[in-house]
Amino acid sequence: MLIHDPRNPDPSGLMHPPRLQALAGARVAWLNNGWGSMRRLGSLIDPALRAAGAASVNFYEVPRNHAAAGDLLDEVARGNDAAIVGLAN
Repeated sequence: MLIHDPRNPDPSGLMHPPRLQALAGARVAWLNNGWGSMRRLGSLIDPALRAAGAASVNFYEVPRNHAAAGDLLDEVARGNDAAIVGLAN
């Protein structure tokens, strides 16, 4: 039996990336893993994020039932200040 321990092995190290302090001027990534409900939710959240001050909402597709490729994650990290990732299935 394998039990995953989610605790950080180095409690002095950073466990989470810095939090976005405000949406004003932020570039927000939306990662969809191919589910139609995630696509629909993205179309609804886009105007809401922009109304809250986001500078852009950038949409990325991840192949359904697959992990995001490393180069895609690098692109998301370079071009955005925050990311929304979900299954929505």
